[in-house]
Amino acid sequence: MPSAAHSGGSTSAIDNLEEPPPAVSTADAARAATELFGLRVGDVQVLPGERDRNFLLTTPGGDRFVMKVVHPAEDHAISDFQTRLLAHVASRGVPAQSVVPPTHDLEPSLRLEGPPAVECRVRCVTYLPGERLADAAPTPARWRELGRFLARVDRALEDFTHPMADRPFLWDLKRADQLRHLVEHVADPERRRRITAILDTFAEEIRARLRTLRSQVIHNDANPQNVLVAVDDPGRISGVIDFGDAVHAPIVQEVAVAIAYQSLRDPEPFRAAVEITRGYHELSPLGDNELAVIPALVATRLALTTVITSWRTALHPENARYIMRNDATIDANLTLISGLRSDDGASRFASAVLHDEPLAWRVA
Repeated sequence: MPSAAHSGGSTSAIDNLEEPPPAVSTADAARAATELFGLRVGDVQVLPGERDRNFLLTTPGGDRFVMKVVHPAEDHAISDFQTRLLAHVASRGVPAQSVVPPTHDLEPSLRLEGPPAVECRVRCVTYLPGERLADAAPTPARWRELGRFLARVDRALEDFTHPMADRPFLWDLKRADQLRHLVEHVADPERRRRITAILDTFAEEIRARLRTLRSQVIHNDANPQNVLVAVDDPGRISGVIDFGDAVHAPIVQEVAVAIAYQSLRDPEPFRAAVEITRGYHELSPLGDNELAVIPALVATRLALTTVITSWRTALHPENARYIMRNDATIDANLTLISGLRSDDGASRFASAVLHDEPLAWRVA
């Protein structure tokens, strides 16, 4: 019998996704920046977000910060997890945002009068410059560099622990079967069929295999909007933002998530998957059992993303553009993934990674 953490009945995994982010005006944000963090703000811009309300703050001197007004349903301990994690990666030299300390000893919070009146915790971090990977041309060299960079991040996190790292969480791939009750929100019948088959395979075969793999806290969301490329050196990954999905999980989950958001068709089938994994393997060698499960995990992440975004778009149509921003890539990858997750495909994938072999897939 699945535990609550792995079942669809775990409301703690979804409660702060069912309600929209808190209603916060730019004036509220400017006031909070001054009162809570001592920042004199000249400009406030709203940034997109899934659970929280985010703002880009610019001071009259041109310094920039990102402030997050946290969803009121988020557990206090998760905010503590996020703050400690960011401090940890900064101490290990990972190019990521740094926490801005509050002006007083109490946890920063903002009272919103509503209705209803709510108290929201507030976090503020430094702004990390760079071009989004989503806006850079995809190349094999850049994919391999992404893999290397993620290995660096995970090596920095390998000794980080926190009680909330293994919380019930909807974006945790190792808990993918908790999504079964949400599959009905996928409108297209053929896409729904593919997703159901992938989730069945996960529940019957993959979940048990994951328990045997090395696990630690990982970033868990290396989609192209969260990875930055150096403006003066486009071949270099310069940083990563948004550790909001960080979770304790098998390290190969990090690789699978990154692969799922890259096009698996262009410029040649599955080149992105192989290059990202090659880069990761160069700095953090993967065992045969880890390599073997990556294709199935990529498929599972594609299914997970489709289900969650379909469900959330139905709940929050006003935020559909942000929620569905990766949907075209995810949908195209779903049509291809069977070739990678088959026994033959997984074997060829592992061989290509380990031996730097050319690829031989052909996709109509």
